[in-house]
Amino acid sequence: MVSKIFKKHVKKLIYIQTFLIVVLLVALAYFSYQKFFINEITIEYAKDECGPIGGRISHSLKNEGECDNMCHAICSSKDKELKESLFDFKTTPCYTCECHCN
Repeated sequence: MVSKIFKKHVKKLIYIQTFLIVVLLVALAYFSYQKFFINEITIEYAKDECGPIGGRISHSLKNEGECDNMCHAICSSKDKELKESLFDFKTTPCYTCECHCN
């Protein structure tokens, strides 16, 4: 026959073990969420090499397509995916190309 003290001791160990398992599962869920579901968006800028050539200003980024290609290259070089690229041709003298990498 098992004594009452031994039964209390076993119950206490089971409660402690259950508590530790729950804490570990919560920690695992938290770190999994941080790793796979929260993606930090970084903003990179593609440089437009512009300057006067033959009385006109020459640009290395001329349109949205070239901006998108440059942003795709910048994001993939940092092992990230391109989320959005913004091309602003109104800025003087050089254009701006903003890349949002995820």
